[in-house]
Amino acid sequence: MGYDASVYYLQTIETWEQKKLFLDNWEWQTTLCWDSPILLSALLYGILGDVFLAYGLSCLVFIAVFAAVLYGIGTQLALSGRFKLWFFCILFTPYLAGIEVNNNLGYFFMMFFDSSAYLVKNCIIFFVLYISGQIYSKGLEGKTKYLALISLIAIYVSSMSSGFYVLVFGILPAIICYVICLILTNHLRRNIIINGVYLFLCAVAAVIGKISVALIYAYQSQDTTAILTSIGQFWDNFFAIFSGLLALTGVIPEYEGISIFSANGIGYLFRLLLIFLICCGLVIALYGIKTRRAEVNYTVINLVSIISVNLLMLMFCYTSYGSPIFEYRYLIVVFIASMLLGVLGIQYIVSTNSNRVLRVLIQSGLCISIIATNFYSYYYLNLTRYDSVFMQTVMGEVDKYDAAVVYHIGNGIPSWVRNIRVLDQKHFYNTGASYNVPLYWGTYTKYADAGQYAGSTILICADEDYQALPDFIKNKYVYQSRVGDDTLGLYLADDNPLDYKVGISGEVSLDYMYSPGIYTANGSFDREGYFETNGTEGFAIWGPYTAVPEGIYQFTLNYEVMSNPNELQQVGEFDVAVDAQRIAVIPLTPGEQSVTLEVDFDGYTPTGQLEYRTYVSTGVQLRLKSVEIVKVLE
Repeated sequence: MGYDASVYYLQTIETWEQKKLFLDNWEWQTTLCWDSPILLSALLYGILGDVFLAYGLSCLVFIAVFAAVLYGIGTQLALSGRFKLWFFCILFTPYLAGIEVNNNLGYFFMMFFDSSAYLVKNCIIFFVLYISGQIYSKGLEGKTKYLALISLIAIYVSSMSSGFYVLVFGILPAIICYVICLILTNHLRRNIIINGVYLFLCAVAAVIGKISVALIYAYQSQDTTAILTSIGQFWDNFFAIFSGLLALTGVIPEYEGISIFSANGIGYLFRLLLIFLICCGLVIALYGIKTRRAEVNYTVINLVSIISVNLLMLMFCYTSYGSPIFEYRYLIVVFIASMLLGVLGIQYIVSTNSNRVLRVLIQSGLCISIIATNFYSYYYLNLTRYDSVFMQTVMGEVDKYDAAVVYHIGNGIPSWVRNIRVLDQKHFYNTGASYNVPLYWGTYTKYADAGQYAGSTILICADEDYQALPDFIKNKYVYQSRVGDDTLGLYLADDNPLDYKVGISGEVSLDYMYSPGIYTANGSFDREGYFETNGTEGFAIWGPYTAVPEGIYQFTLNYEVMSNPNELQQVGEFDVAVDAQRIAVIPLTPGEQSVTLEVDFDGYTPTGQLEYRTYVSTGVQLRLKSVEIVKVLE
């Protein structure tokens, strides 16, 4: 599994376990992944109980649907059966050019293997193109009206999940194609009007999907943060697009020093030959639009619009993120459209040219380059497997202890931590850069709050990361064994001293004074992890500035009076505030070890910032232990 693929498999499991689309205790990535094989694979997982088999079968179903859509487009292009076969051979060629174990975002992995993250959304784009072509030529007859309705539903769901991806990469080019053809033909037929209405409804469905997910779930996909290319970035971004196309097809290596006459170098030559033939066919197809205007059909113009509009748009949308190579997964739609037109051009050459030698050479070149590219790709594919023995060793050690939660602390999120979440469903794995710096990206956050789990916990980390922890964490975790390849140590604690989810995260939440987002002053932490004030008057703790919840909650501060030399009857205050305005307060007295505030948040805006604070009087030394937050059930 790659870095992102593990997220898709884990989300499949969680979707079935929770029986809901918008998951609880989940940190989303850039999309909700509803326009991916996840939803079907979750149903299959519930039946089969094997997430890998379920996801594989789900991918096969959508691959079959995608193939049927492209077959229909091939028919609209008047491709013969032989050249449809050529097209599918080119389509399903992996185009792997190297080894990438941790996270491969290339064509084959994004479409037909691993996560297949772009399979469904790209299928929707070409599905819209197919239906638009059918309506334009034959009208809304027979099954076309039912397919049109299905496409509108698919667009709506995809827009809820991935924002305006389908609208921008598919519907917008189709609308531009429609306008161009309307101008060129200079007349309105019933079919043309219906096609215009259909494309308009597609755009409306996309907009409604985007708006509805924001209203229902308060979720915004990452396209909301898309930025324009600045003048200083334009040419770098322009050339990065073509570098991305070369990287997508594996024509040119990403690394230096590869000999042309090595086995690896020869593999690049075969990929270069295949792409060269596709480009030649594409040029012939584009030239045919000019020389044979009367014969050019609507689908050809649609595919040309897909290519040109996407490339033009990506030039002005900054998605290379400073890299010399474009985020080439965004170019998959362009590549597939180029395949279709390329095969159309090759068919024209082969079927109209009287030179038999040329026809044989072209088809032989296609055959040899496809076979060679597949051979090299599957060789590299075999080398991209992650070391499952390492993870099995870790799982074997973890199983020895009665602990449901496992923490990993280190620099970044290693792939084995991502993958083991899918393999080991008996434990929950949380990862962080430190004891109070969580790293969550496409994963569950169950038991991330210390209040949700109070049992024994396991810590896995390298020696240098363990030594960097504060003493009050190291005192809790006792060394047990070496795990994996002996570079990691396994430590066991009798309780749960780590809290990666601050504030209100459920019906019961627990925050330590060192939880992320809690600020401290005028004191220091002792060996137990409690914050001891030094007698200075003022706020000792405040934070965490989280969203204001709905309902009634009880806030309990656990503390201990260490010193009260002035024998004050009130040693401090504990309060709850929204946007720095106190809404509830309770005094701290020497005879108590905890105080509780009950706060009703009804009437406060959810966008406000919630914090709780402890104020200490002059000369008083307090030991502040934790804050418990419990929802009052009505």
